[in-house]
Amino acid sequence: MDAPNERLVIQPSFPLAWKHASIDCPVVSYEYAWDGRVDSLLIKTPRPLSPTIRLRARFASIKHVAVNGESAGYTVDPGIGYAWIVITPPRSETTRVEIVYGAAALPAIELPAVNGLPGETVFLAAKGGKISAVHDVQGMSEVAIAADGQQCSATLPNQSGVYTVFVLVNGGDARLWVPVELEVKSELEEAPVTDAELTAVPVDLETFHNQRLADLHRNSYHPRIEEFYWVEKAGWMGETGGSRTVKPNGRSWWEGHGKDPTQALDTVLLASANGRFVSDNGIPFLIPASGEDAVFTSLYQNFPDRVEIPVKMRGKKICFLIAGSITMAQSRMENARITVQLGDGADHVLSLRNPETIDDWLGSGGGTPYVQSGRVQPLGGYTHAVLHEMDLGETQEIESVTLETITNETMVGLLGITVMQEE
Repeated sequence: MDAPNERLVIQPSFPLAWKHASIDCPVVSYEYAWDGRVDSLLIKTPRPLSPTIRLRARFASIKHVAVNGESAGYTVDPGIGYAWIVITPPRSETTRVEIVYGAAALPAIELPAVNGLPGETVFLAAKGGKISAVHDVQGMSEVAIAADGQQCSATLPNQSGVYTVFVLVNGGDARLWVPVELEVKSELEEAPVTDAELTAVPVDLETFHNQRLADLHRNSYHPRIEEFYWVEKAGWMGETGGSRTVKPNGRSWWEGHGKDPTQALDTVLLASANGRFVSDNGIPFLIPASGEDAVFTSLYQNFPDRVEIPVKMRGKKICFLIAGSITMAQSRMENARITVQLGDGADHVLSLRNPETIDDWLGSGGGTPYVQSGRVQPLGGYTHAVLHEMDLGETQEIESVTLETITNETMVGLLGITVMQEE
């Protein structure tokens, strides 16, 4: 907003899947709606302003643009991945804009195979439009547009790596820059070693086991945190008080909608594996069928906050089967960390962040995994672990693995470690 000059720019960037949204501030409010064919925007300000409105085009065909019920002019600015419809209504306190689309899809680029060898020529074809310009930001040796605009060619550079070009395509009423990523691979690169060529050697964790996973929430946990974090005599917290966000068993007080999710859990797949649990993708782990079966760390007094496990073997990859009890309050931060110490003194670190690389083993009470990377490994009804594979690049001496929990109200346990060795 440029209040002294009575100007205002409105450029909503809501997810395109949203059907409606609104913002209400003291100096401006607007309501946005999309019904499948019409974009509409209602803007209100306390005093008359001259707005500039920028909306992402949903289709290449723009049948009609109206401002306060009257036909209005517009321009189209090409953006990266989007075409922006720009409207400049007259000065007013209330402005209603409607954009009516036709059926033509936005133009695009048909991508080639993303890998090529140095010096090869790749062709990028226009779909639903024509190519009018190419911005070769990294300076490929040759980029040329065909006379009819239907395709362009790019000669891949002599150095391997990933390169990006931006292709301007015009189709119907729309213009947009399409980013195209091309990977150049040296013909001297060797094919990667596959898991089928590796031998799995599970690590025995028995001397480090400190908890049976199925009984994790039958314990009573005591946070090692400052006095201000406690409240007294708060209902289910009991006479001695408790944490504001978790019950004594380590579960969030808001989950389950009055039902205790720990009553439905089981780890029957672990118990039935007879000490050698094999993941869905075929990696074996040594996990006892009974008794303590996990190595947990936590800032709760019940567990150590850090455990170092000697490995002392060579391997190309190392795999971890992990289960964690994590609240939604401990999200988008590093909750725990696995550090692999190598024989040459280097470290490889796996940062465990909710929900990027770890989640709650009960799905935060809902039973549904939500982790964004790694492999979800079911353990039984209502429960799961996360399997991560760390590729060391080449065979190396693995000295030890250290698991450390960093955030409060978090418990992270290793169920298994397996080293993958080249035959």
